[in-house]
Amino acid sequence: MRDHVARVDVADLQRSFDADERKGKVAPSEGVPMGTEAQRRKSAGYIFLALLVAQNTSKTLIMRHAVAREQRFLSSAAVLTTESLKCTCSCLWVLGTGGSPASIAAYMRAEWRTFVRVLLPAAIYNCQQMLELLALNRLEPQLFSLIVQSKLITTALFSVVLLGKRLRLTQYVALVLLLVGVCLAQGMSLRQKRAHAGGSSFDWSSDSMTGVLATVGIALLSGFAAVYTEGVLKRGATRSGGHAARDSRGAALAYTQIQMATASVLTIGVFATARDARAIAEHGLWAGLDGSALCAVASSA
Repeated sequence: MRDHVARVDVADLQRSFDADERKGKVAPSEGVPMGTEAQRRKSAGYIFLALLVAQNTSKTLIMRHAVAREQRFLSSAAVLTTESLKCTCSCLWVLGTGGSPASIAAYMRAEWRTFVRVLLPAAIYNCQQMLELLALNRLEPQLFSLIVQSKLITTALFSVVLLGKRLRLTQYVALVLLLVGVCLAQGMSLRQKRAHAGGSSFDWSSDSMTGVLATVGIALLSGFAAVYTEGVLKRGATRSGGHAARDSRGAALAYTQIQMATASVLTIGVFATARDARAIAEHGLWAGLDGSALCAVASSA
């Protein structure tokens, strides 16, 4: 659930930066001027944002290449591999930063209530990943990338409804402009489809419409899961402070990632067993996962 954790983490950084700006200072680190420390933190935030943009862009293109032709692998297998890789990398990060298997187990035991709560967004995120494969099989990557940005609108709406947040006027204007852009892009796509069909009415049962509906579903699921996860993580942190609170921020985030990836592996494992048991028994779980599919898995992780 990296998207969800990253969104919470970036939001925390932004709130921290806003507070620093209002105060005109930040908590100094040893031997470092306050202004210099604030600039470093802002620079780090911009670097993380740039990396997220690059990762999301490359992920869309790689996944489109993997599913542009006839998909020969199971979507559940791709998602299960993605979440397993994510969990493994997070465990290696914890072990490489001074943690141990015992500390991971202790964190999971201490935060078992949070683990139960994140099972819902984990299942939603797994569904979102499979919808991405479906949508990119039927839409061009540029149209998909534009429509999926409507998740910013759904995230803002769910934040207001579920978390009671208030948006500034400029934020409302930005969301309206984004919505207009998405509608215009979709209108252009519909006109192109009509032109290719010789002026006939648009076929609402076409592959393109299926891709559009899948992408809108991604936006809705992503917005709800992100806001729900933020509330769960803040609730858990407020209650106990987290077993990993004594570690660095990066290590604490890795512990959270392990917890959420484990929940995703559990939920997608149950789904794969219930839905694809026969195909797995006949051909194996990873049948058809070629190089491009593995690259898509790695970029998603």
